[in-house]
Amino acid sequence: MVQTTKIAIDLDVHRAIEHRRTSFDQSPNAILRDILNLPSASAAIPLSDPKPRRTGTYAFLLLGDRVEAGSLKLAYMTCLRRLGELDPQFFERLSLLTTRSRRVVARKPTDLYLKKPELAEKHAVRLTGRWWVDTNLNRPQCEQRLRMACEVAGLQFGGDDGGLILDFPDGEAPTPGLKDLLAAAPLEGIDIERSRNPGREVDF
Repeated sequence: MVQTTKIAIDLDVHRAIEHRRTSFDQSPNAILRDILNLPSASAAIPLSDPKPRRTGTYAFLLLGDRVEAGSLKLAYMTCLRRLGELDPQFFERLSLLTTRSRRVVARKPTDLYLKKPELAEKHAVRLTGRWWVDTNLNRPQCEQRLRMACEVAGLQFGGDDGGLILDFPDGEAPTPGLKDLLAAAPLEGIDIERSRNPGREVDF
């Protein structure tokens, strides 16, 4: 059995390792072995002891930095916040874009909903100090809005070398924990009401 040891690394080293990542399944150890021109560890590490594949975690890779969240809502909001940190005018430009009946972000909760502003009471959540976001979204809607956000930010969406790469699990979304729910909507409370046709909204 191959012996291992834990080492402490700073944020810059972590980012440098992540910039060399070629797939989400690639471990940090494999990336370092590639950097150091060491042979693959597949022959050295027993196949019976691989790291279990992550399930139920929503993640994205933004400019080489991997961020994980326990729910679709939290991953979506965190991604938008990170994009906003890159450009002070990002949210201002993003607020000009709309889907068929909603804005992606808005300064007022009711401005998010072009046809039914009353939805703001249940589904609008404060994204930052000045901006609000709609959270009544399924996975395709979140991905479509993040694609729009990348266009605003001037980043490539998806692909092997995109500025933003999503790593969302297949199947039903896991039930978010209390910590994730509070982080996603710390001021507005938590909405657990289901629509009559959950997960099949096609408003793009």
